[in-house]
Amino acid sequence: MGLHDTLLGAHRVLHTRDLDEARQAVARRYCDHRLDLVAGNSLEVTHRHARGAHVSLNVLSYGADVAIDPGELKDFYLLQLPLRGSAKISHRGEDVDANPQCGTLLNPDRPTRML
Repeated sequence: MGLHDTLLGAHRVLHTRDLDEARQAVARRYCDHRLDLVAGNSLEVTHRHARGAHVSLNVLSYGADVAIDPGELKDFYLLQLPLRGSAKISHRGEDVDANPQCGTLLNPDRPTRML
């Protein structure tokens, strides 16, 4: 069991294998978005969430390759720091490969896609 398994361990709000349930639950805490399974069929979504007055901390794992398209975030910035694996983030007309050595900070008024 590594850090990614225990970080915010007491704050689990979701554990599901259902894509639609995952999209709806995550949308309640972030924003409405499109969520598609890209590869594999072993989706296992775990979301841990701790809310503060102006900031929330989240640990989110899909257990499979997914594509996430929230469009514009509208009213929040999103700082992403992958604990393992990687994500290709398209934001502000640029592509960035986020990984444990390189996170991303997303503006609320720019379209975003994540793979």
